[in-house]
Amino acid sequence: MEQGQAMRMMLEVGLLALCAVLFLLMAALAVKAQTPQPTQAKQAPPVEEEIIVNGRRNQPSFQEEWEHHRQEYDRLSKIYGDPFTPNRRLDRMTDTPNPDGGKSVMRSPGSDSVQGRPSRPN
Repeated sequence: MEQGQAMRMMLEVGLLALCAVLFLLMAALAVKAQTPQPTQAKQAPPVEEEIIVNGRRNQPSFQEEWEHHRQEYDRLSKIYGDPFTPNRRLDRMTDTPNPDGGKSVMRSPGSDSVQGRPSRPN
């Protein structure tokens, strides 16, 4: 039994030593995590504001713009004609006589009743 107790004691001492080594490693990692890293101490350089400069455009004056529109209007008038002439198609459509214009009442083909009037008494 002496030998069994000695083995057990050596096993307990070995486990205790292993736990102590693991504790020391974890403590070292915790200390290392708390110390500031040199990369963390550096701050990013301040962001500079970007300024966009647009050059001055050569915008036409009112007179130049009006002349351009007038030339375009003349060009399109030569192609499509004068826009101020009346639309004769509309006049032809509205000037035709209405063939049903004189009728006020229309008799239903297969009935004694007349639209728009009460039915005749029998």
